[in-house]
Amino acid sequence: MTEFKYFSYGSNLLSERLQARCPSAKLLGVAKVAGYQLEFSKLSKKDGSGKAMPFATQRPNAIIHGALFEISKDQLRALDRAEGCGYGYDRIEDFSIYLGDDAEHVEATTYLANADFIDPCLQPFDWYLALVIAGAQQHDFPAEYINAIRRVNRVKDTRLERKGRADALEAFEKAGIGDFNSLF
Repeated sequence: MTEFKYFSYGSNLLSERLQARCPSAKLLGVAKVAGYQLEFSKLSKKDGSGKAMPFATQRPNAIIHGALFEISKDQLRALDRAEGCGYGYDRIEDFSIYLGDDAEHVEATTYLANADFIDPCLQPFDWYLALVIAGAQQHDFPAEYINAIRRVNRVKDTRLERKGRADALEAFEKAGIGDFNSLF
């Protein structure tokens, strides 16, 4: 097999963002995983902000919506670097998700936060949260799910030259989003 399946739930939901990192990424469809809720409490080693993470919960009806992509195996290392594998995220290669309306069970690669890098007081940068919202809209996630993401407290990034911010702005431009603040 020369490709692998990747379940995205955070900033890589926006296809233009993921394809800048892994040009072979091809959308297979929308997916979801039950028993988790989306949080932004994973510490970024690069900028100290909160990043998206699935948090296992016993809460009834807890679901994370995501997208399933197929990516060439020769781009796995690039994805690992982009995801911070070994720096707060662990790559999981047999994460159980459900694909599409038919709820087909699929095993996919994804990234889960290491417990040592979780801080519930963290908040995502504005541009990062906007990437997640833009991706959720791109894949037509339920309005209540998108609105819940919009309500997440965020921090305005004052370092305009930050590489992560610049990369995000480029992805927004490619996706036809002129002002990411319009997503809130």
